[in-house]
Amino acid sequence: MSKAEYFNACAGEWDRCPPPPPQIIDWILNLCRVGPGMTVLDLGSGTGILLEPLLQRVGDRGRVWAVDIAPAMIEIARRKHADPRVTFRVGAAESLPLPDRSCHRVVCFRAFPHFSDKRQALREMGRVLRPGGWLIIGHVESRRQVNQVHLDVGGEVAHDHLPTPAQLASMAADAGLIPLSCWDGPAFAFLARQDEGSNGQ
Repeated sequence: MSKAEYFNACAGEWDRCPPPPPQIIDWILNLCRVGPGMTVLDLGSGTGILLEPLLQRVGDRGRVWAVDIAPAMIEIARRKHADPRVTFRVGAAESLPLPDRSCHRVVCFRAFPHFSDKRQALREMGRVLRPGGWLIIGHVESRRQVNQVHLDVGGEVAHDHLPTPAQLASMAADAGLIPLSCWDGPAFAFLARQDEGSNGQ
């Protein structure tokens, strides 16, 4: 079973899971300074958990791209958030359906462990970021807890692990990004930015 098939099968039950604490979402969006008028990529958007807080922050002149590998997830998110500021796309993190240098921010919330080629995914995040743009990889739990949850679930996600901070920093640097900070516990966040003078990857 592919990852798209796996998450398609999960989509109908996804919103029955306990929602992430609002304070964790606020913390993550504050760390990467999402603000008015920005274009933000919500990568691995699922059923749209981040869309409302993102739309509140980008305001009337902002825009959000919601990208997920699973069409069923995108369809649920589209039904829940009929807002002209959101553009929904089915696509893989390793080959994003977005133009170069099109986003001020990339927010990847509770999705990065599931990407099959994490280095390529970071290259793609760098490609779509504008010069000086920031990306954040965030989780409600610590890295150890994230990896244990996936092991416990087993099956298709048993080996979907979050890399160490050092591994993430190395992958980001290989993608031409500048690692900034990493927090690991009780929640997790890794922050990096595109160089001010970069043309992207």
